[in-house]
Amino acid sequence: MFLTPYNDDMARIRIKHFGPIGEGFVEDEFIPLHKITVFIGPQGAGKSAVAKVISTFLWLEKAFSRGDYSPETFTTEEFKTCLSYHSLVSYLSADTELVYWGKAFHLAYTNGVFTCVASVSAPYRMPKISYIPAERNFCSAVPMSASLTGLLRSLFDLLSDFDASRLALGEKGFKLPFGSYEYRYDSKSRTSFIQDSQWNCVVELHQAASGIQSALPLLLVSDYFSKLTIGTFDNRRQTLSLNERNIIKQKYTELIATMGTGIVATLAGLVAQGGASIGFSLVGLLSAFVSAGLYKGVRDTESVPELTERDKEKIARIGDELFASITSCFVNIVEEPEQNLFPNAQRDVMHYLMECTNRSPENQLVITTHSPYILETLNNCIYAGELMNKGIATDSIIPCNQHILFEKVGAYAIDNGEICSIKDHEIQQIDANFLDACSVKINSDYENLSNLEFQNL
Repeated sequence: MFLTPYNDDMARIRIKHFGPIGEGFVEDEFIPLHKITVFIGPQGAGKSAVAKVISTFLWLEKAFSRGDYSPETFTTEEFKTCLSYHSLVSYLSADTELVYWGKAFHLAYTNGVFTCVASVSAPYRMPKISYIPAERNFCSAVPMSASLTGLLRSLFDLLSDFDASRLALGEKGFKLPFGSYEYRYDSKSRTSFIQDSQWNCVVELHQAASGIQSALPLLLVSDYFSKLTIGTFDNRRQTLSLNERNIIKQKYTELIATMGTGIVATLAGLVAQGGASIGFSLVGLLSAFVSAGLYKGVRDTESVPELTERDKEKIARIGDELFASITSCFVNIVEEPEQNLFPNAQRDVMHYLMECTNRSPENQLVITTHSPYILETLNNCIYAGELMNKGIATDSIIPCNQHILFEKVGAYAIDNGEICSIKDHEIQQIDANFLDACSVKINSDYENLSNLEFQNL
């Protein structure tokens, strides 16, 4: 077992000498993966490479946790196959260091060899991981993914997620967070439509503006999976596999042995008493049992047994094991959410991504961006969260479901092979100087042109 040297429960990653990344994160070597993690930098600096390595390690940790692979027999060549999913194998060199400290496993590729060790860290939650690439516009032109061949696997998986998201709409529409647009999907004709209520017109999705074509797959997939993991154990989700249901029943049987037949009433009582400090979502555990048909509801005749601290520890252990086995959170990795969008729409999309991320305390959002408007919007969400903590209502400007605390945000600039934090801890904001330098250069060009004009008068 591997014990991380950090006191918090965040996963961390170290990337060195990998493609355009040279020395990597120069401040602490390991980049913490916060609830919100943002990477900014010029084209070709390595933002997407970092995001894809994060995606790869998160997926591997999930695969090891659910038993898809054995950590003891997993080979270096198999790891390279995983990297090929995002076309990253060519980025490897003799000096490459890729190290991941996760909640369940410590994974590393160093000296050309992959290693995996179980980790002693915070309770692990099984995530749904979505990687939403910049090429997502392609989704808007494709009726369904089932008949396609020859695509990159990452893009094909996005198409599959997009299919699941739009099929789940049924007869309902999906209102985009900007403009007066609503998306509808006709499953019979496999046709996507955009309706503009302002101009009272309807067009097929592939005929809509490029910004809409880019934003819709991102927004719909983010909305669907962030809601799906909230409803993992309720009637909204009908996708629990037989294996997942058997796991739930197994954990239920273990709890019955500890708590007797008053299990549901006991859990309900603990929830009412604020018992979430036990270490996992009691509400989720309760609804898991209900979803498996083990209980229809709490009966008044059920007695509530007195639990010892040892009993509570056992409940916590069983709950942690359950949530490590059933998909119960959403990790959303997004390239360039601003793509093809006017600044106001960039703001609205970022606000919606914040809302999706905040639907569960375990959800995470990783973003790569070139846009100052994305960072400025995130700064406003941080500021709103700070004001809310002071008792100042901000809902008329930024709703509370879009707030985020400064300490739950990581922001990094990538340039010339190095990664550095751009958080200003003094003012509790993301430092915009990295982007301001670009504005200074543009303004300098204007001043130089102006000087030329006056010199020739």
